[in-house]
Amino acid sequence: MFKDKKDRSQPSNSTSAIDTIIGAQCRIQGDILSQQSVKIDGQIQGNVQAGGTVIVGDKGAVNGDIRGSDLIVFGKTEGLIEVKKLHLKPNARVTGNIRTQSLQVEDGAVYTGDIRMDRNVGNATLPPAGSTPEKAIAAPADKLANK
Repeated sequence: MFKDKKDRSQPSNSTSAIDTIIGAQCRIQGDILSQQSVKIDGQIQGNVQAGGTVIVGDKGAVNGDIRGSDLIVFGKTEGLIEVKKLHLKPNARVTGNIRTQSLQVEDGAVYTGDIRMDRNVGNATLPPAGSTPEKAIAAPADKLANK
């Protein structure tokens, strides 16, 4: 109930701060847009875009595109992945094309698709709060088509 001073004095790490958690019993049909980090332990049928880290937990699954800064996959994803850093953990099951600046794959992870290493991936900024997720998700693809 009460925290001691030691717990409160620890500096917060922005990459470890998770703004949104999708619980294991939660299923979402639709797109998710977050300015911060998202942890997905449930099922998502839709696209995910985050300004921070996206974590797909052991029981988590995303059937849709994922765009953002960092992505750590423990569970399953199916769709296009466009992130600066991608880390596939031992139980990860990923299907779809990947565009990333950095890729780390641990023993046991399974991946099916094409990989493209690109220094400019994940540099797009998120739209201001209040923008619709459909427009926010579509924006990076539109920029790529113009190159």
